[in-house]
Amino acid sequence: MSDARFPGPGNEADTGGQPPLGPPGSPAQPPPGGAPGWGPQPPPSAGPDSAAGYGFPQQPAGPASGYGFPQQQQQQQQQPQAASGWGPQQPAAVRQPVAPGPFPNQLQAPPGPAAGPGMPPHPAAPRKKTGLVVLLVVALFLLAGAGGGGWYLLYGSPDKNVLWSMPAYGDHDPTNPPQENRGTWFTEKAVIQTLPDGLKAYDPANGKRLWATAIPGDGNRVCEAPSDSSGSVGIVTYGEQRACDHVAAFDLRSGRKLWHKDLPSNVGLARSGEVVVVSGEKANLALRTRDGSSLWNPRAFATKACGSGKFTGGKALIRVRGCSQGISPSKEWDEVSLIDPSTGRAKWTYRYPSTDVLGHEIAHDGSVISTSPIVLERGGKEAGLFALDEKTGKVRSEFSPPFPARYVQTQDPDGQPWITAGAFGDVFTIGVTEDKDMGLLAAYDLDSGKQLWKTKLLKFGRFVPLPAAGGDRVRAFVRDNDNDRGARLIEYDPRTGAENVVVEYPEDLDQGTTVHAMPHWNNGRIFVTSNGSPIVFEDQKAYSLVALPTE
Repeated sequence: MSDARFPGPGNEADTGGQPPLGPPGSPAQPPPGGAPGWGPQPPPSAGPDSAAGYGFPQQPAGPASGYGFPQQQQQQQQQPQAASGWGPQQPAAVRQPVAPGPFPNQLQAPPGPAAGPGMPPHPAAPRKKTGLVVLLVVALFLLAGAGGGGWYLLYGSPDKNVLWSMPAYGDHDPTNPPQENRGTWFTEKAVIQTLPDGLKAYDPANGKRLWATAIPGDGNRVCEAPSDSSGSVGIVTYGEQRACDHVAAFDLRSGRKLWHKDLPSNVGLARSGEVVVVSGEKANLALRTRDGSSLWNPRAFATKACGSGKFTGGKALIRVRGCSQGISPSKEWDEVSLIDPSTGRAKWTYRYPSTDVLGHEIAHDGSVISTSPIVLERGGKEAGLFALDEKTGKVRSEFSPPFPARYVQTQDPDGQPWITAGAFGDVFTIGVTEDKDMGLLAAYDLDSGKQLWKTKLLKFGRFVPLPAAGGDRVRAFVRDNDNDRGARLIEYDPRTGAENVVVEYPEDLDQGTTVHAMPHWNNGRIFVTSNGSPIVFEDQKAYSLVALPTE
């Protein structure tokens, strides 16, 4: 049954993202027509939001609004955006500067004077408002063309290090912003972004929109989307308000919805390959991603001593559960198992006997940081990070020091590995926080557990390793609260930590996306996605997707 709000994938024209900038003095060429909305679009308006992204040709009646271009003060009051939603759009709300909230989860390091239980997670840093520093000479040329003249914005320099960009998706209520999600997927021909109420696919080379598909139901919002897209199938959970009681699958080559299920309770997802485990208070099942058929029930593997457990997906499927036997005193232990996604059966199980009075140092107080390699966090008296052998389940190494910093924290949802951790061969890297606002990246040898190096502390620093880049060097996307510089792509020697800044990106990128915007590496490019509500002032623009070079 077709969705009346949207005519179907593949039937719409779109402006797409903007091409790389030419040398000084060369006129910018307008991309093919159409606005970057959902479905067929009306002719672009001359209002302040008619631009589609970096360097987009401006209409005569409206001020320029490309990536990083200073906006006029009257643009703070946004106009209705035909391109930002499904069906008729409501007038956009005034965007106010709002600081992103704190990390929802925090795992504590070993006891210390400032690291005891209950320590609040550090909030994301509000950006300081500074005066506009003009870095480039901006020229406006009136060009004649078919149908009349038009104003085009030229930056005159290709070294802004942005390939193309998409404007922020509508104007969200800052008191109830959409959740960031991991649903940025890639096929051989497209980059697909999961937005609050649908999916959009773009040509990764130039940003031209290929298709767009809404999630089922009016008023529903996406909750989460695992990063795995095996078989070119994307999975999302969604619901009304903050409910997450529906799950759907989409063909990422066409945008076609493959199937969806209505569930009796909120659920989380753990995906590995072509299997997704759906877990909730009243719903527990493992589904085949291509058709939604049921494969196995996690509760079928529960015992009298051990429950069905929690699952974390990725390259492998890991189950962690707490077990208890007897009464006063009871015998307690935790189990970590590598699960066969197709059957639900454990290939091996690692048992950790509880030594803490509260017990369940892994199941309750710990976390699965990575599923390949397998790295976990353990709480209690012997708190720290440790690695398990992927073939046998035996302890591969205990990290030394046990934690690279005072706090080890994450905003990643249950069911997915941490985005701030990744392995480069036998070197495991993790971005963490030290003493309130200071971030760093640390590296460990997976075989010995020895810490190899860690970076200098960076004020409000956020380090995201990029193992998908491959190669023999550690690469990370790094951003901080420095208003005079933007994010950087940095390479580190895996054994010594010696660093080299490969690319510096414009500060507009940081200012126009939330502090939790996510970088994704694919085929020599970085794609930064942001669904949240960044701090945006009257002379700034916000972005939902930005494509960046890596050299």
